[in-house]
Amino acid sequence: LSLGSLRGAWRLVEEHAIPMVRGDARGRAVLIGAEQADKVLAQRLQSYSGFPYSMCGFLDRDSAKLGPSIGGVPLLGTTKDLRAVIDREEITDVIAVSGSLPGYELRQVMGICEEAKVKLQIIPPLAQMFRG
Repeated sequence: LSLGSLRGAWRLVEEHAIPMVRGDARGRAVLIGAEQADKVLAQRLQSYSGFPYSMCGFLDRDSAKLGPSIGGVPLLGTTKDLRAVIDREEITDVIAVSGSLPGYELRQVMGICEEAKVKLQIIPPLAQMFRG
């Protein structure tokens, strides 16, 4: 029980207190994709103190998935809302999961990112990361 309390206290300090003290100079990112694996990825990235971004939320192709949040990370809109989300949330980086968008939509996202001068990062799907 006490070990669990210590772990919880350290996590609270690491995830909340340290960023408040250092001013949280991390970039602000949005993740494109809201599949189950993407949710797990976002939660893992958000809890990793060395992750260079603050995860602001998700964008997904399917507006039916829109809701308050997925695992504590807000669903901010659809991929069609990308430019508005970049401006509103002061996004510095867009992270897209490879295969989450068809080619034409990925090209649109690339164009929006270039126009808005934000960095686009395409990462492999979570399952592929574990397979090597």
